[in-house]
Amino acid sequence: MGTASAVSPPPTRRSGSTGLAGSLAIVGLWRREFTGYSRVHLTADVLAGLNVGAVSLPLALAFGVASGATAAAGLVTAIISGLVMGFLGGAPFQVSGPTGAMAAILVGITATYGLPGMWLAGAMAGLIIMGLGLFRMGRLIQFIPSPVIVGFTSGIALVIASGQLDNVLGLEVGNFPQQYLHLIAVIENLGKIDWHAIVVTAIVIGTMVTVPRWNRNIPASLLGIALATIVANVLEWPVHMIGHIPRTILLPDRLDPSSITLDGVAMLVAPAMSIAVLASIKSLLCGTVGGNLTGVKMNNDQELIALGLGNLIIPFLGGVPASAAVARTSVAIRSGGRTRLVPIIHGLVLLAAALLIGPALERVPLAALGGVLLVTSVRVNDWVTMRFFVHRRLWHAVAVMLV
Repeated sequence: MGTASAVSPPPTRRSGSTGLAGSLAIVGLWRREFTGYSRVHLTADVLAGLNVGAVSLPLALAFGVASGATAAAGLVTAIISGLVMGFLGGAPFQVSGPTGAMAAILVGITATYGLPGMWLAGAMAGLIIMGLGLFRMGRLIQFIPSPVIVGFTSGIALVIASGQLDNVLGLEVGNFPQQYLHLIAVIENLGKIDWHAIVVTAIVIGTMVTVPRWNRNIPASLLGIALATIVANVLEWPVHMIGHIPRTILLPDRLDPSSITLDGVAMLVAPAMSIAVLASIKSLLCGTVGGNLTGVKMNNDQELIALGLGNLIIPFLGGVPASAAVARTSVAIRSGGRTRLVPIIHGLVLLAAALLIGPALERVPLAALGGVLLVTSVRVNDWVTMRFFVHRRLWHAVAVMLV
């Protein structure tokens, strides 16, 4: 997966098997991927998996909260995504989990239908995504215009940032089905701002901005959260913490099969379609980015099958819907990993964190997670493409992007 040829076996190419036969393509993908595999490659994959796990931990916690669920839900999502989608995915480099894009639409679904509704919509989306993969729909990604993708991503960034204002300001305003209602509630409570939360947020943002300038190998978000957590707890600041994280991947609050009804399914068709379309597009776009970095072309249909299966399983464990994550995938590639062992090891690292350091994670301030999400919302924008549109005076593209 990395660019270092010293540890890279010959790149695999996309299998010609798609559609119904695509469910068996994983066998061929694994065979070609591990041809010539050696101890050197294993070492590189393990180190890359550890690095991705360190980067993913704070993001998993943050996106779980941003989705309207809990930090534990985000952690479970990252674990299952790494194991299931890593094992069955259509590319060796793809790393999946909870993402900001998904959180941006999930928070509204959760506020409207509650957690049970969000879980059921996620499971339904998993079935839809599997269907897209089985019926060879992975190729449709090439027909989405670039301005649409850039504008959509920027819109998501705005939703993520505005959705964290209550956490970074230390306010309690609750969840709302529409984002503007959340903003109104924040404005109405500005007189209750807690400066402790602002300082915690500033510590995280400062760490994430400055550390990569002198050492990009250090997981800055994890370091920032650790520093902010230590300061808040040592000084006993009255900030809101993550709270209880169960020592299991089977969370107490999860989708109950006995609660599923036809009326409930009918009511959630539109949210399920939204989740399915977003997860599919984001994962296929991530695969394109990863393919450009590695020279390995992803089997889009197999990736959709794995993504769908993972999202079908996750709600029954209490997690939130997942998609591929460009940032984590890029870290995996830059870290020198090569095979799908990287996302699998990343999932095992997060599982160990949930089981072994849960008490420490419970003391992480919500404002620290808010700081991570604010930085993420800035970085997720495709600033290069936006500047290109404006510089070349491609006003039609700018108009589409803004819409």
